[in-house]
Amino acid sequence: MFGNVSAGSVDYFVTTARDANYNWEVSAQGSSQTGITTDVVRDIVSYAQGVNPKRNINLAEAYTPPAARRLQTNHAYVWSGTLIADIAAESPTTQTLSTLGSDDSTFVSSEMSTVLGANFVVSPYTNSAYAPAQQTVSWSSSPALGDKTHDSVTINFTSDNANGQVACAVYNTRSQSEYETNNEYKPSAEQVFLGLDSDNDSAVVYDVLSADLTSMTLPNLSKGTKYSAFCTASNGYLVWPSFVTYSNQDSYAPINFTTDGTADVDDEDDDSALLLSSNVVAICTMLLALIFN
Repeated sequence: MFGNVSAGSVDYFVTTARDANYNWEVSAQGSSQTGITTDVVRDIVSYAQGVNPKRNINLAEAYTPPAARRLQTNHAYVWSGTLIADIAAESPTTQTLSTLGSDDSTFVSSEMSTVLGANFVVSPYTNSAYAPAQQTVSWSSSPALGDKTHDSVTINFTSDNANGQVACAVYNTRSQSEYETNNEYKPSAEQVFLGLDSDNDSAVVYDVLSADLTSMTLPNLSKGTKYSAFCTASNGYLVWPSFVTYSNQDSYAPINFTTDGTADVDDEDDDSALLLSSNVVAICTMLLALIFN
């Protein structure tokens, strides 16, 4: 999110160079419909790629029925998915893993033919580079306080990339001034998305919503309490997204607010105050007795 940030020479928000995701696709046509699931196709493809099936996500099935009033009985299917990259650059790369040799490609076609049946013709497996619908992301309207109650806050915002997500998290471990002026206490975009603070401790509350929305309400706050909120937006890249960037940390400012009402007083504080008051009365009584006796 940022480069080098603090006077203490600590590199916050620096993201390790990583490999890219890769798409794949398998298609088939047959004289009838099939009940084969995307999980079955994923497992066949994953075996050929030599990867854990959990690395293949974004599974989809596109079905095209026979055209009406034509002498055509073909039911067309396209199954697709995305092989996700490791967080770090890996060898072999995701592109290499998703690019099958002739034997592995034949294996996929053969296994698909087996599960689909003899009335289907399977087209060869293909792969292609993955890209989000929109690479960049920034704020069309920066996050700002919309409303607050005794136990919630509403934050308004507009991301220019509706394909991603928006995350906001609320904190009060530090003072509002510290969150605003001390850059070391500002959470990274990844930490906001995970609901963590700069020390990886849990935020008071956080949420992640689709970026086509323009506000977020965060509940379960305490009344009459000062809080600071940070928000960020992603570009929608699967698993390892990019986030809104800032020219410097100082411009990455919190949304400070105080919930309505009066903060509850701890019962122990009440008891301590009562005990102190009783002791003062007792001492005054003793002093008066000594003076007049």
